[in-house]
Amino acid sequence: MRANKSLYGIAVMSIIVVLLCQALSFAQPPKNSLAGSWSVKYADGSEGEMMVEKNVLKLRIPEIGEIQGRVEQSSDYFESILSGRRAGIDFIFGYLKGGKVEGKLQENKPCAELNKAFKSGVAVMSSTCQAPFTAVRK
Repeated sequence: MRANKSLYGIAVMSIIVVLLCQALSFAQPPKNSLAGSWSVKYADGSEGEMMVEKNVLKLRIPEIGEIQGRVEQSSDYFESILSGRRAGIDFIFGYLKGGKVEGKLQENKPCAELNKAFKSGVAVMSSTCQAPFTAVRK
């Protein structure tokens, strides 16, 4: 009888340890997280800064200043819809690759804000324009 109680006790403790380990692994931030401070380099050679904290992305762009929006990240892909902006750059998206960000700024045509901010590197698509950027952690 005593042996059965000991086995039950060990089984219950094992289950508790496994559940505790799983709970702790979910609480840790993802290793490839966008959160933090980044140095940004745009296609025309100009530079800026990006800060991501609590799902808010803030990006400093030459000639424009700081823009911000909510950011969503899924694995290595992220996107930010800048819903508070009525004109200009309204979408940012990209990928995290080996601790580096490769992304694009997007604006609906006629793309006046992107053309104002960058001397080169603005690609014209069917209904939008995009400007690529890279970023590394500060």
